[in-house]
Amino acid sequence: MSSGPAHSRHQWSCQEIIEKVRWRHQTGRPLNAQAVARDDSALLAAARRYFGHWNRCLEASGIDPASCRPRRVRRPPGYWTRERIVASIRYYAEQDHPLHAHHMQQTDNALLAAATYHFGSWAEALEAAGLDPQQIRRTTPRSAEQIIEAIQSIAASDRSQLRDSVARRHHRALYGAAQTYFGSWAVAVTQAGISYEDVVGNRPWTKDSMMAVVIEYVAAGFPLEQAFRRHPRLKAAILREWGSLSRFQEALGSVRTHRHTGYGARLRALREHQQISQERLAKLAGVPLQAIQAYESDHCAIPLNVASQIARALKMSLDHLMRQLDPELGSVAQ
Repeated sequence: MSSGPAHSRHQWSCQEIIEKVRWRHQTGRPLNAQAVARDDSALLAAARRYFGHWNRCLEASGIDPASCRPRRVRRPPGYWTRERIVASIRYYAEQDHPLHAHHMQQTDNALLAAATYHFGSWAEALEAAGLDPQQIRRTTPRSAEQIIEAIQSIAASDRSQLRDSVARRHHRALYGAAQTYFGSWAVAVTQAGISYEDVVGNRPWTKDSMMAVVIEYVAAGFPLEQAFRRHPRLKAAILREWGSLSRFQEALGSVRTHRHTGYGARLRALREHQQISQERLAKLAGVPLQAIQAYESDHCAIPLNVASQIARALKMSLDHLMRQLDPELGSVAQ
């Protein structure tokens, strides 16, 4: 069965996005951001990259955003009892629906609120339904794409949940998985097509915060320019504080802020030598297809943790891969 108009999964154009949105509208599929994040996160991410906001994408497609909001079922006062709450939780569990609080906030916020009111917390309501809250919390995404989808799902509901301190406290499993796959939470949010600066708000830059955010990007393998693109006020703040970028780079000490061009062509040559497609390498390495394409196009550097996954996929050691990508580089194991 066709899933809609044919389009390139990884090279979206503005017209393709609009066509897919109109197709969803014509076929009666939900167009609220939560629903799209759930069943076509690639479309949602592409729309946000092109239009900045999902509602602006809907407007560009000739659709009134207000008409796409999910209808809330109004239940009479006193509807929720402890028994009905437990029965509803068990129903969702039987349907294999994710039972993390942030997922339930999007799916059935009334149930979540009632459970918190009657049982004191969502965790206690899960226990009353015979479920293990700790086991549910430990359920982590198994691939980079799943992490990105989870982040986009949270963003569709409440972007404030993506602040580092909030995510670390309320989405611990996802936060830990994001650090493992992307090197840091901020980089994971950025890879999900979301401006991390928009998430943290317009708080004034301090000397420590400027150093911290740049080190976070560079340590994850991204060039300094990537941090400037994602944090528009950062470069100006650095120039005010240090007077020049060269002085700032000196202050960074041993942290490398440059990237090696040419990595992409060498990675492509290694992949093609083994007769592996980009799609296959992405699957074997557990990273999004878009990431492999970006690395091979030299659009961004390859984070060390991702390089390790690619090395395993290509059946070689990390040290050997890095030497192939950069012959002038010494052993990464030093």
